Amino acid sequence: MRQALLRPRLRLHGTIEDDWIDRLIEVIEAGAEDDILSIEVMTTGGDAEVGRRLSLEICMARDRGRRVAFLGKTTVYSAGATFMGCFRTEERWLTPDCWLLIHERQMQADIPLNGGLRACRAQLQKAMAEVETGEVLQRKGFEDLAAGSKLSADEVERRALENWYLKADEALELGLVGGIFEG
Repeated sequence: MRQALLRPRLRLHGTIEDDWIDRLIEVIEAGAEDDILSIEVMTTGGDAEVGRRLSLEICMARDRGRRVAFLGKTTVYSAGATFMGCFRTEERWLTPDCWLLIHERQMQADIPLNGGLRACRAQLQKAMAEVETGEVLQRKGFEDLAAGSKLSADEVERRALENWYLKADEALELGLVGGIFEG
């Protein structure tokens, strides 16, 4: 594992966005099946749905027998924590300087009400459906992150309500990661 973490197959830094998906798929397809697919991540967050898609690609690679490892460096915030959650606890590593940020999904929307009352109701129902779907997806992310740790998904969710920042050593103590990687 140490060698795989020293030489990650993929280094993802910056805002989580669509091009991360293509980069991950290229590395998965190019790698030997017996290699450990190690991924180094440093991010302040980004698109939550891209984080979910990255997670899906990792799960599919693991289902095909691929061994995987996650190395968080410096910051793994927001959608980065969502992505980290798809890795099993023992596959998650952080550098000693790393901070995690776990929080609720964010949404910003103006809901224009324009037209007849039924049209206005439909516009509001659409917005509520988006919120309700987001809550379901958020819960799944908290469950994935909590799996194998000392925390329940309820506890992760409770802490996330107030933008939960935690250092690498705290994440290790809570069992959210398998280890601290000193390099």
